[in-house]
Amino acid sequence: MLAGVGFREKVLRLVLVAIVFLVVSKSIYAKTISFSEVVEQVVSGSYEVALIDLDYKISQSVAWEKAADFLPNLNARFSTEYVKSLRPDADDLFSISNMLMGNQTKYQSSVSLDFSYTLSDYGVRAHALNYAIFDRSQKEIEREKTVKDLSLNILELYKNILVKIEQKRMLSITLKLQKEILGMTKRLRKAKVISAVELTDAAIEMSTTIEQFDTVGYELDQYLQELTYFTKQTYNQRKDVFMGFEVGDDLAFNQQEPEDSYEYKIADFEVKKKEEEFRPLGASVLPKVDTYASYGSYGSDPKKLLKGIHNISKQNFVAGVDVTVPLFEWLKVPLKHQRIKKEIQRLKLERARLVDQLNKNNRSIMDNIELASKNVVLRKTVKGDVYQKANMKWKLGKSKLVYQTEQLRSKIEKINEDAVYKISKINKDYEVMRFMIINKG
Repeated sequence: MLAGVGFREKVLRLVLVAIVFLVVSKSIYAKTISFSEVVEQVVSGSYEVALIDLDYKISQSVAWEKAADFLPNLNARFSTEYVKSLRPDADDLFSISNMLMGNQTKYQSSVSLDFSYTLSDYGVRAHALNYAIFDRSQKEIEREKTVKDLSLNILELYKNILVKIEQKRMLSITLKLQKEILGMTKRLRKAKVISAVELTDAAIEMSTTIEQFDTVGYELDQYLQELTYFTKQTYNQRKDVFMGFEVGDDLAFNQQEPEDSYEYKIADFEVKKKEEEFRPLGASVLPKVDTYASYGSYGSDPKKLLKGIHNISKQNFVAGVDVTVPLFEWLKVPLKHQRIKKEIQRLKLERARLVDQLNKNNRSIMDNIELASKNVVLRKTVKGDVYQKANMKWKLGKSKLVYQTEQLRSKIEKINEDAVYKISKINKDYEVMRFMIINKG
């Protein structure tokens, strides 16, 4: 009995250990993260993209509705009613809709097929359909622009994360070396080789590095939390590996024309939609011509409802043309005409201003890429000089304690310059990626 209890306790402990291991291993599992993967996650979970997708579907439905306005109206109708004649001396016949009925007390029923169609509206429906089609196409472009804007936002955030990771790596190594320097400085002070001021300086340097390390770690954590907001993923700054930007060495920087950008296309659709709103204004003062036709059968019985329905046999056919003339619309149209014409002028002016702004942005992007490229070359040269200087210090003193501290300081210089070089390359790759995203459309 006791042996059985002991066995169950061992099994329970093993189960608990397994659960804890799974939870812990899942929480510390290191991920390899790339910029393209992050963008895919952001787009798939973006409220902005989901909303613009719904807007596109709505505009597509509106376009179908406007296309359906070209279809004729065709209605089938059945009616049954009881008629009580209050004036037996009145005329024997009267009309219901397009059919003639007798003026007597009875149950009467009718079946009819009614047709109507607008023969001429002078392009009002066609312009409404064009407006809806332009709006649908604009929503499609707006989706692409939304994805582009999200990519640019994430690009800057991802760049900041890469920079902070590199800074944290550099500060971490620097801190270890400064601890060694502080230990050696204490030994030199104890041997009265250096002054107390130099020992204090070494301690202050290490304290400053600790403060910078904590600050960079906090900033990195804030950036990762912001990235979590967009991707709905969790990140561990100690475990996860963030890949650099995937930028080739031989790139052709082919700038797109402003007219090919998403921003210009959206502005152009605004102009086109307003023009479609403007063109049919004159037609609203012209007569509208409709045609109609109706084919019907009717029957009646003075006493029984069902027999009245059974007696449906008499038939008639009606066809005609309906002309509607708006008498006072001509007073409103000139005012609308002036307003919409000014709105079109304003939209065209905004479109022209946008072209200038896009050209300016393109020049700025190319200048940033050129400056970042020059900075990478400069930092590479400085890095080589710092490495050469550090090697010279190594040769000066291999065994003396005072020079060993200098050797460690040289190491710190090399690490700092290496980090500055890598950050300059990150900034250059960022500018190149920004160019590539902007010039997609």
